[in-house]
Amino acid sequence: MTDAAQPGELGNALRPLTNQEPESLDQSSRQALTLLDYPHHISDGAPEPVGGLEGEFAHAERIQVACVFIQLGCIVRDMELTKHTHATVALEKDGASLVIDPGAYTPNSAELVAGTSAVLVTHDHPDHFDAGILNAALAAQPELRVWAPASVVDALDSGDGRVVAVSAGDSFTAAGFEITTVGEHHAPIHQDLPPMDNVGFIVDGSVYHPGDSYFVPEADVDILLLPTSGPWAKLGEGVDFVRAVAPSRTIQIHDLMLSDAGRGLFTQTISGLSGIPLETLELGQTVTV
Repeated sequence: MTDAAQPGELGNALRPLTNQEPESLDQSSRQALTLLDYPHHISDGAPEPVGGLEGEFAHAERIQVACVFIQLGCIVRDMELTKHTHATVALEKDGASLVIDPGAYTPNSAELVAGTSAVLVTHDHPDHFDAGILNAALAAQPELRVWAPASVVDALDSGDGRVVAVSAGDSFTAAGFEITTVGEHHAPIHQDLPPMDNVGFIVDGSVYHPGDSYFVPEADVDILLLPTSGPWAKLGEGVDFVRAVAPSRTIQIHDLMLSDAGRGLFTQTISGLSGIPLETLELGQTVTV
């Protein structure tokens, strides 16, 4: 908002939504503009209905005002991330949840899947994927949907459209979360092994779970979930990965094969060389992201 904005101009910037609003206006901005369509104290202190004011603010300024309110937390609630064993994480916002990579190495995978309506799987390795758990859940939970690479989809029983094959470049909504799929391949383990499929997921344009890869997405992300152990993981490549993605925060995942001393070493080295502190969460710990 510019210094030249007058009370009437501000009011028009916050006028009610009309049928002429572009369809591309995101839901959060629509909610903000709808909420603001009530009596407000404008800059001169006089409350009056927003819809009745006149002014010269254009559509762009209205969106800008709405975004200010969104960023202040008036509309969008924070997303919470819970770290589970190895590569498994759960995300929650607005009462909805999303589980990523509930694999066989995670003791409470069945419980996590039972408590959600949306599961993302990065690839078909058992530390990320348990076909038995997901098939049982699909049979018992008619609301459950799964998004995963074709190799995972082929191992699941549901043929009613609730299991969806995804690949790099796909975008979709899962339980209210906006998902973008990036990357195609698992990080190489050895030259004698054939290439393996793997996709990464960016959630709400903010949280990036790369699965077993160091794929650098074109889009900026706020939070990188960094794998730190496994037959393919390399400390030096992990440092370069963090530098290339350049997130605001980095959280350690895929760490089951490290001892406490190993986690500490990775944390210290990656933090020091990348310049971005690597956060190590306890199992079951929840943080706001």
